[in-house]
Amino acid sequence: MQGKPPACERCGADRVFEFQIQPHLIAKLAGTRLADRLDFGTICCFVCSGHCDAADNVSPYLEEHAFVQPEPFEAWLPKA
Repeated sequence: MQGKPPACERCGADRVFEFQIQPHLIAKLAGTRLADRLDFGTICCFVCSGHCDAADNVSPYLEEHAFVQPEPFEAWLPKA
């Protein structure tokens, strides 16, 4: 990811790194239908630094930002 993640859509505050999902998750899900559909290098999740709340009478969940780094297949291929 180049630069910063987009600001929070609700309050405009910067987003900060919250957690990362490693590709080892795919191996842990081996044998499931989901494992065959996953292909990523890493997923980084960013949340609002202002900890803003959703408006009343709506879902308590707010959309955050996830950056998905693709699997670096080119790095694994032999150089000609």
